[in-house]
Amino acid sequence: MKGSPVYELLRQISKLLLPLNLVDPDSPDFRVRNIRSLHDITRFCHEKAVHEMFESNMNRDQEDCASKRLVDKGEATQFWVVDLEDGFVRPEDGNSVDISNIASVPMLALWEGISAIPWEGPPRVNTRGFMSIVAEATVNPALHPALQSKFANRNYFLVSRDYCNLQSRFGFHFSTVEAVAGDRPQRNYVNFRFAGGAADYDRRCRRARFIGGILEDIDFYVNVRGDTVLARYEGFPKDVMCTQLRVMGYLTMHTRQLDMIMADAEATSIHRKKIMADVEKLLSPQSQ
Repeated sequence: MKGSPVYELLRQISKLLLPLNLVDPDSPDFRVRNIRSLHDITRFCHEKAVHEMFESNMNRDQEDCASKRLVDKGEATQFWVVDLEDGFVRPEDGNSVDISNIASVPMLALWEGISAIPWEGPPRVNTRGFMSIVAEATVNPALHPALQSKFANRNYFLVSRDYCNLQSRFGFHFSTVEAVAGDRPQRNYVNFRFAGGAADYDRRCRRARFIGGILEDIDFYVNVRGDTVLARYEGFPKDVMCTQLRVMGYLTMHTRQLDMIMADAEATSIHRKKIMADVEKLLSPQSQ
């Protein structure tokens, strides 16, 4: 079609449809006046809709809130749960929900991975790694603490019995896990997206390749674009999907802040060995 009138028309229309300029919702540039395309409109509307849904719950005292704060072993977590339909064992009237009242199969599998192995905290950072973060913060206004959204430390599960969508933000990276784990294997899937970080772009890209390599080792289809990881796993029975979701929950917690050490080959190798050892434990039948 290249050179034809139809091709030229599509090329002109695509300029109004495809570009995404509104990337970071915490940036001061995330404003209506900066919308330049239909993609920008949908991105802006989606972000504001999610914001409004959770903002309305946080600003009201009534107990009948859509989002419930997750409680595990008597401790309130930084995770909130929205029951889309039959995601709870029984209706929950308060503003919190205990993990024992969760009926969502994929959420429970993710949570097992999140809570299975305690996070030991940020990795030790050498001077170069620390300066990388400082330098990035000086040129990236979205990393300024004063501009951080109140949702920066909040993580949200949207759940039903067979479905789960986890949107999590730890530090300066953002990840999304969407999954179906039901009785029909042909409908089951896990989608994973991971992006961002506080270090410079090169280190963030290295971390993306680091995560992508681990996911490829456990049979995910992986596409790494810059500092973004896109991965998918699909078409397997429920028990297999839950095993992979446990690993996904673990990686969501244990890959945070690793971008700071990605220029240190020795530290990277040590963390990969530890992560792969933990992943093997999660994949083993004894852990299930």
